[in-house]
Amino acid sequence: MFTNFNSAGYQLSAVMASEKIDECFDITMDTWFIEFNANQEQGNNLYQADQRAAAKALDSFDDCN
Repeated sequence: MFTNFNSAGYQLSAVMASEKIDECFDITMDTWFIEFNANQEQGNNLYQADQRAAAKALDSFDDCN
């Protein structure tokens, strides 16, 4: 199986694993959750929904910091 270590989902996982749980962490995860659900409702598969949500969550994390 091929794993893309540069994908938005992988990058988000790495950032979240290394950060303390604070308000910025919560905002980032809320962003991911909302975007993931919205993408699934639009018909995207799990991988597509995760990647798109992770990209938005990474942007949210950058804005918060």
